Amino acid sequence: MDIIRKVLADNPDILRIVELGTGYGGTSLFLGSCICGRGGKVLTMDNVQVMNHGYATWSQAAPKYNVTFLQRDVFLPTTVQEASEVIKDHRALIFCDNGLKRVEVSLYAEILKKNDLLMAHDYGYEISDALLTERVLSIMEHYRQEEFNNANDTRILSMRRK
Repeated sequence: MDIIRKVLADNPDILRIVELGTGYGGTSLFLGSCICGRGGKVLTMDNVQVMNHGYATWSQAAPKYNVTFLQRDVFLPTTVQEASEVIKDHRALIFCDNGLKRVEVSLYAEILKKNDLLMAHDYGYEISDALLTERVLSIMEHYRQEEFNNANDTRILSMRRK
């Protein structure tokens, strides 16, 4: 989380974050807390509502951090289009953590604009460089990956659209 906070602080023009895989919502609120002060917004989507314990509390906190929770199938073209609309006029970060990272990365890398960022959780486990498609490798480049690799127990893939 410290490295993500630093990356966002070093990129103050990032005003939109799309998170794939809300889980319990903690990361969503963390991301919102990092960019809400600059007028940034977070859209977080998950196939299912997992936030069973504490959903009301998370939902109450969400507006304070400009976070919107949606239940969506992140693999549907309509959902990808919805995310594209959210980021189209702003520099963005897409954070993939919905459970099928190689597909998420391939789908959502396509909607990024030059210098937008993409991160994926569970790097080295559910996603690796070997699982990145030729297309992704042709339009994306690693971004500050060494910082994530050198941190204890940090499993984040970090890339930037060329």
